[in-house]
Amino acid sequence: MKKIKKILTIREEKIHFTDEAALKVQLNNIRHTPVHYHSNSLELIYCVKGYVDILCNHETVRLMPNEIFSVDYEDLHCIYSDSDNLVIQIHLNMNSLSTSREYLENVYFACQDAGCQSYQREALEKVKNLVLATAYKYAQKTLQKQEIKGIANQFTNTFLSNFDWFNYLDMYPNQNELLRQRIQRILAYCMKHYTEKITISHMADLVHIDKNYFSQFMRKSPYGSFSSMMGYIRCYHAQYMMLETEYSITEVAYRCGFSDEKYLYKNFHSWWGKTPTEHRRWFKKYITAPDNIQSIPESEAIKILSPFIALHFVNNNINS
Repeated sequence: MKKIKKILTIREEKIHFTDEAALKVQLNNIRHTPVHYHSNSLELIYCVKGYVDILCNHETVRLMPNEIFSVDYEDLHCIYSDSDNLVIQIHLNMNSLSTSREYLENVYFACQDAGCQSYQREALEKVKNLVLATAYKYAQKTLQKQEIKGIANQFTNTFLSNFDWFNYLDMYPNQNELLRQRIQRILAYCMKHYTEKITISHMADLVHIDKNYFSQFMRKSPYGSFSSMMGYIRCYHAQYMMLETEYSITEVAYRCGFSDEKYLYKNFHSWWGKTPTEHRRWFKKYITAPDNIQSIPESEAIKILSPFIALHFVNNNINS
C-alpha cells in the first residue's frame, strides 16, 4: 500500500504555570488554534460569547454561550470559529494537585454540556459557577496562591466525583470505590499495553474476578464491551500516528495492536464516525488556515465578564 505523507507536526503544548501555580486562566478570542495536546495539564473551555467549534479525539462539538467542555491529558484537539467570541480557558497543573498525576493520566473525563446526564446537571452548574468566579478574580488580579490551589483541587475533585467515564453513563445505581478502582486499574493496564495482545482471561486474573463476570462488568461500562474499549484505546493512539508519520494505514493498525487493518477501520469508524483516510483529509484541510488567537486584556475582560456573570447568577437563582 502506498504511504501517505506526513500531514502535520502535532504541537506538544506544555503550559507554563507561574511559580508552579495549580492553575492558569486565559481569556481569548479564538478563530483558529494549532492541532495540539497538553502534556502537563487538564483543560476546561468555557464560552462566554459567540461560539467555538472543538475537535477533540472522536468528538466534535460547538460551544455556545454558557457551555463548557473538558480536555484530558494528551488529548489531541483544536479550536476554531468564524465568530467573534470570548472563551475562558482554565488549565489545571497536574503536578500541583492533591490527586496524583499518575492517576489522572489514566482517567477519561467528560465535563461538558453535550451529553450531560440529568444526575450530572447540578455538578456541571457548580463547575460553571467556579469557572466564572475564578476568571473574574483572575482578571481583577485578586487570586492568591493558596486560593488558586484550593480552586484547582475543587475542580479536580468534582471531575472525579461526577464526570469520569465511570459516572458518565450511570454505570451502576450504587457506585462504590471498589468498582471505580477496578475500572481504573483495567484502563491503566490497557493504555500501557495496548500494542500487545490482551485477553479477557488475563484481565480477569489481573483484577481478581471470574472471566465471565469480567465480561459482564465491561458490558455495563461506557464502552459496552472489552473489545470495544480496546478498539477505542488503540484508535486513540492511531489518530496521532496517522497524522505524524508516513506509515500506511496497515502499518498504523499493526503498530497500535490491531491484528488486521480491517479492525482499525471498523473501530475508527465506530468511534470517530469517519474512516482513517477521511480523518487525514480533514486535518490536511484544517492546517491550511492560519492560527489566530487573540488574548483579551484583563481590563476589557472585566467589562465583558461583569454583566455576563451577573446575568448568569440571576438566572441560576431564578431557575433553582
